[in-house]
Amino acid sequence: MAKKAGVRGVRHVKSAFRDMMKLYGPPINAASRHALRPILVTAKKNIAADPELSKSLTIKRDAKSAKARPRHVVGPASDSDAVRRAHFKEFGTDPHEINGWTHPGEPPRPFLGPAYAAHGQEAINRFGEHLGKGLEKRAAKLGAKQGKPK
Repeated sequence: MAKKAGVRGVRHVKSAFRDMMKLYGPPINAASRHALRPILVTAKKNIAADPELSKSLTIKRDAKSAKARPRHVVGPASDSDAVRRAHFKEFGTDPHEINGWTHPGEPPRPFLGPAYAAHGQEAINRFGEHLGKGLEKRAAKLGAKQGKPK
């Protein structure tokens, strides 16, 4: 009688691939925060004249990004009052009417753009270095777990 062809250990391989999804999240989050730190520090210095806005700046995961592909940003905390006016500081405003009163507008005072320009490449390098170490550490844990008989 002929034997059926097949692959042995499929369950273990499938389990390992499912576990790999858990492997990536924490190292990506940690590497993103590590990489964006110099941009955050510089942005806070750039807007030090507005202490409320400076204090509200933080590194956060973009809520619209998927868990499998997280995206992190530097900006004001969404629960602060500064979130409603940060873009006015960054880009300025034209003169405009407010309840019959003419506001003269405000010139742009960029704080995030220059911080990114100063540290953008550094952030990319820091992300790669930190992510590699984090993934190696998590992969070693996963390998040790998969090597143990159940």
